[in-house]
Parts: sequence; structure tokens; C-alpha cells
Amino acid sequence: MSRTVQLTAFSACFAVSALTLDDSGTTQEAETLRNALAESRSHSESSVALFGPRASLIDRLWRLYNDCSEEGWDGYDASPMSIAAAHLALELIRALPADVPLPDLTAENDGAIALDWFCGSGHLSVSANGTERLAFAWLNGACSGSGVELFRNGRWPNRLLNEIEEVYGKRGALIGSQLNSRA
Repeated sequence: MSRTVQLTAFSACFAVSALTLDDSGTTQEAETLRNALAESRSHSESSVALFGPRASLIDRLWRLYNDCSEEGWDGYDASPMSIAAAHLALELIRALPADVPLPDLTAENDGAIALDWFCGSGHLSVSANGTERLAFAWLNGACSGSGVELFRNGRWPNRLLNEIEEVYGKRGALIGSQLNSRA
């Protein structure tokens, strides 16, 4: 016998949002719950009151996707932005620790989305192409570098959080304690 379960947007988002990422339930009820939680999470994230600037960034992400999801969106031969890249960018935005500055978003001509952080002479660009592999490049004064890290289990790689911290300089004990607790 199936039952209807009602969840508030707040509880769905914070208490059980991880269930939307888990596909281990195979019953119709599990699928219904996963869909209801995903919809509730989506509606609650559109609230600037609950999510502040993060809601605006998510809105910008979907506008960027709409603007760049067709072949040649740049007036030349750019690949369409993939829905997988947009979903990965969404998960990256959701997973950012609260004290990390939000990035700018840029469409890339290969169908990926760049999450960019700029501060003074520092710049970090992380490319979300729809896979767990995050290619990145950074420039900080005269120093530069690049690499690839993996986004797994909804958590930012420590290396990339460190690079964001380097771009912005030391931002205090909170991010340091978060990074130390992940090591």
C-alpha cells in the first residue's frame, strides 16, 4: 500500500536532500519520493529569502543554459551546453561551503560551464563538463598552474577549496577549519 508523504521545502532541502542523489531505491515509491524531493528542493532554492545570492546564481545558471544550449550559440561553431554540465554546475554551487565566495559563470565553447573566481591579480577557473572530472587553471600574481580533480559524493576537492582560498587570500579560521576537517 502506498502512502502520500508531505514535506516542507525547508525540511526536504536540509533534512533529506541527499536522497535525491541516491538511486539505490528501485521501487515506484522510492522513485516518487526522489522526484518529490527534487521538485521541493528546486522550488525552495528559488527563494532568495532562503538561499540569498546562491538562488540568484542558480537562476543565472539556468538562463546561461537556455542561452547556450544550441549549436553555434556564440555566432561561430560552439558546441551546445550539455544538460549534464548544467546539472554538475548546479551540484557544485549547492556543495560550496557557505563561507566560500560564489563564482561567476561562463559558457565554454566545448559545451562545458566554467565557474570563475576573480580577486585582484588572482583567478581560478573550474570547468564543469558533466563528468566528475573537474579541469581547473589558476593564476595568482606571477604563479600559475592547472590540474584535474574529482568531484565525488557531493564534496568539493580540498585542492580546489585551497586554490579558491589562495585567490582570495587567507579568509579566516572558518574555511581553514573546514579544510582541516576534510583532510
